[in-house]
Amino acid sequence: MAKRRDFGEITPLRYEYTFGIDSSDATYQIAMQAGRVVDGAEFAIGGWNQGSLVRTDRGWRIAHVVLNATWRRRDESIMATVVERSIKRS
Repeated sequence: MAKRRDFGEITPLRYEYTFGIDSSDATYQIAMQAGRVVDGAEFAIGGWNQGSLVRTDRGWRIAHVVLNATWRRRDESIMATVVERSIKRS
């Protein structure tokens, strides 16, 4: 797990990538699972995300993203702690 300041530990795992690329546009779909541990409490989420990218003079940029969470496990309330801590750091 990667330690990220006081936001807890993050355990990302992504798999089953699908991409479609046309000269200046691209689409993707990724099945995903991610977890977080904050102050000993755990939360995990899984599902898929999909989106589109556009090629610009500065490289590829994200044009659209959709996250579809199909399952959640454990203590989702820890995400409020993560948001609160991130606001305090900004």
